[in-house]
Amino acid sequence: WSGPVSRAADCLPLLQLAELLSSAAAEPLSTGTWPAELSSVFGGWGELLNPRGLAVCCHSGALAVVQDGEQWLRLLEWGGRPLPGLGPSADERPVYPLDVAVAGGGQLLVVTDAGDRSVKVFARRPGGRLELVLTEGGFGLPWGLDCGSAERLALTDWAQGSLLLLDLQLPGGASLRRDSVCHGLCHPREVAVSRRDGCIHVVEHPGSRGGRRLKTFNSRGHLVRQLDGLGRSPGAGLGISGIAVDGQGNVLLADGDSGTVVWVSGPDNRQCRTLIERGLVRPVALAWAADHTLMVLDAGDHTLKVYTVR
Repeated sequence: WSGPVSRAADCLPLLQLAELLSSAAAEPLSTGTWPAELSSVFGGWGELLNPRGLAVCCHSGALAVVQDGEQWLRLLEWGGRPLPGLGPSADERPVYPLDVAVAGGGQLLVVTDAGDRSVKVFARRPGGRLELVLTEGGFGLPWGLDCGSAERLALTDWAQGSLLLLDLQLPGGASLRRDSVCHGLCHPREVAVSRRDGCIHVVEHPGSRGGRRLKTFNSRGHLVRQLDGLGRSPGAGLGISGIAVDGQGNVLLADGDSGTVVWVSGPDNRQCRTLIERGLVRPVALAWAADHTLMVLDAGDHTLKVYTVR
């Protein structure tokens, strides 16, 4: 990452002007239904407790879930079986984990901790034991995490209104360098990085000032799209609670208010499809895996649901 730090407000007037100039010639927004098929369900009350964050290892397919309770982290095989191993000692546990990412080829787990407003890095040792190797402070309220590569992660800071890039020192992950991509965001939470084109997608939660917004930054940190309730965008009216990016760079959005999941095409197209219309209670996180597989973390019934998207 190189270049000056940007403000979302710097690019927004240009985006709005471009939309006005092109609205007459633009094709109508293409909407419809493109159903996903439920293939399996893991968890349930007693197995998961108020789950909040979800990540998938792109190498092994292993799953990581952060939740409430003493078992704040659940590591699962692709088929849903618990992975062997022990968690860190009590004094190394996060106070209130919000999100998780898998880095370092599956050997590092990165967690945002709202309790002490830090980012914590855990290394998987032989036998599956987790060891805390880094606690990085100095954030307002770190929230969403996603991996763009084995050593680089995107992070949102809800309190400071920032989008950051974190670089881990591999293989141990014992040091971290941070770069600011954008500041001036309005309470950013969920974030997802496209491994195809490097775009970073961020969800803002303005609260009483308006509905939730999706902003897309390209690999150089420039704002290239905003979806909100002010225009004709497919993101209008969505209570966005989870986000992921598929293998083609399209965005998947969970709506925690209506219990649905929608698919939004890349920044250059105007297409929106409903993937999941029923069967979800309160989806809070999404993760895209290989073979057209979508993982949905449902805090409403404390489950992890796996869908096939064709």
